[in-house]
Amino acid sequence: SVNVTLIFSVEPYRDVMTAYMEGLERAAANGQNLGGIASVASFFVSRVDSEIDKRLDKIGTDEALALRGKAGIANSRLAYAAFEETFQGTRWAQLTAQGAKAQRPLWASTGVKNPDYSDTMYVTELTVADTVNTMPEKTLLSFADHGEVEGDKVTGT
Repeated sequence: SVNVTLIFSVEPYRDVMTAYMEGLERAAANGQNLGGIASVASFFVSRVDSEIDKRLDKIGTDEALALRGKAGIANSRLAYAAFEETFQGTRWAQLTAQGAKAQRPLWASTGVKNPDYSDTMYVTELTVADTVNTMPEKTLLSFADHGEVEGDKVTGT
């Protein structure tokens, strides 16, 4: 079982998912039980916003400033779309028939860095099936106190 970490954009994430499937195929060819293999791919969220927000602040226009705090969630939604696309079709069906489990996206770095943002935004906005969220304790306690699950705000967005 493997946690692939420090993924910040969709193209490397696609490479990670491809490598996982190749590894499963290799394991199956060697007679291994695929049902015992699990993996997550850690896709970083708030760090993307921290970097993009700095760049938007330098631009300084009203339009640019209105985009602060949006890149991390948008990037994660694109990653989830890639996940859905990858773990379907004939190739994946052959692996699931042998007991394989999808490599789930793991939302990492989900504590907000900017105090102007909702302290639960990366939980509320990224609640979707087949994912893991490794929120820091402060975010977990905030969500337990006043967070709301508003349903899937990822699929198709």
